[in-house]
Amino acid sequence: MEIKKKSLLTNALSYGIIAGVILILIGVLYYILDVNIFQFTMMAVSFLVNFGIIIVLMVIGIKAYRDKSLGGKIDYAKSFLSGLLICTFAMVLSGLFNFVFYNYFDPDYMPKMLDNMVEMFENLNMSEEQIDLAIARSEKNMKPINQLISTLYTGPIAGVILSLIVSIFIKKEPALSASDSQL
Repeated sequence: MEIKKKSLLTNALSYGIIAGVILILIGVLYYILDVNIFQFTMMAVSFLVNFGIIIVLMVIGIKAYRDKSLGGKIDYAKSFLSGLLICTFAMVLSGLFNFVFYNYFDPDYMPKMLDNMVEMFENLNMSEEQIDLAIARSEKNMKPINQLISTLYTGPIAGVILSLIVSIFIKKEPALSASDSQL
């Protein structure tokens, strides 16, 4: 029985959806556990976990495409494009979920997180003026539509950066044949 080869787009979509669903599940877990994702330490942990998941799924997805659809060889450009698409699909799916969740399911969540942020700033002995400035910036960025827009442009940017790096290690160029080396 012959194994059906996936196209680059189909493969990237599959692994992007897997990564996106994992990111969504982590976000739901944070929500259920009432984790303050806007605390500095938690922001760093969340960032590392989320991008770690994306990198792992990029590596797995690119290798699967290389080995199952391309006979074990992939050039840098295809590896890069595959990783970029996996990351972009994952981030867009996660961003769309967050938009729907925070806009319709629990619209009071972000204001609650903003209150937690004010408390954190007060504990850092920030002046009232510094707190007001930080809150004004945060309020704008915490609106679900602004978060979605941000995700739609930061997802591909992150995808470019991560895929440039990951593809260095994943690519396996086809060996030159005897006829190619004589040219």
